[in-house]
Amino acid sequence: MKFNIYNFENEPTEVELKCRAVSRIYVTVITGDEIITVLFSNGTAKEFSSSDARIVDDVNGSYILKGKQIREWINFEPTGEGAISFERMIAFR
Repeated sequence: MKFNIYNFENEPTEVELKCRAVSRIYVTVITGDEIITVLFSNGTAKEFSSSDARIVDDVNGSYILKGKQIREWINFEPTGEGAISFERMIAFR
C-alpha cells in the first residue's frame, strides 16, 4: 500500500507499507504537518512524518482511522483551498 501524507505547504511525502495488514492509523496534525502512526495487525507500529523542518510544534488536532476509513482517507480529494492536512482532519475527525 502506497499513499501520501502532506505538510502545511501541501508537499507530499510518500509512505509505503509493504504488504502488511493495517489495523489503525493514528493521525496528528502538528503546525499543519501530518504525522501518522500506523498500527499493524501483528501489534507493531511505525511512525511517519511529512516534515523534518518544523520549527514550532503546535498540535492542531488528531484522529483515528480504521476499517474502510483508511481507504477513504487515502483516496480523499481535497478542494484545493488550503492545507490538505486540515481538510482531511475536518473530514475524518
